[in-house]
Amino acid sequence: MTLQTTTLEAVPVQLVGDVTLVGRIVTALLWNAVGYTEQGAIRVTTDWSPSQEWLISIQDTGTGIPDEDYPHIFEPFWRGEQRPQLPTAGAGLGLPLALALAKILGGSLFVKETGKDGSNFCLQLPMAKTDSTPSLME
Repeated sequence: MTLQTTTLEAVPVQLVGDVTLVGRIVTALLWNAVGYTEQGAIRVTTDWSPSQEWLISIQDTGTGIPDEDYPHIFEPFWRGEQRPQLPTAGAGLGLPLALALAKILGGSLFVKETGKDGSNFCLQLPMAKTDSTPSLME
């Protein structure tokens, strides 16, 4: 399995926000992707929307979300049955935690697409940007 990251040019050099909570959300989404991706890749793409939102997309080439499981993926303690990579790990709290933290930050988390070729979760966070370039002296 490979991890690919891409930051598009539109993303500001510096954003103002809660780095700890954003890190927890992204970590939960990555663990979810790893749990359902036995082979292939996980792609993390960051972008900046015209409405001043930081967009983070985590796409995997895993098993996808079966139709019957889709309504439950953000329920606490609910776990899908098809976990080829981590068959016994996880308590079913990663996605609910990620959703709750996204809402605390005023953002949203949703499944952009899913199918037999994997899933794509999209995190949207309203962020303040600064136009200054960070200094190494600060």
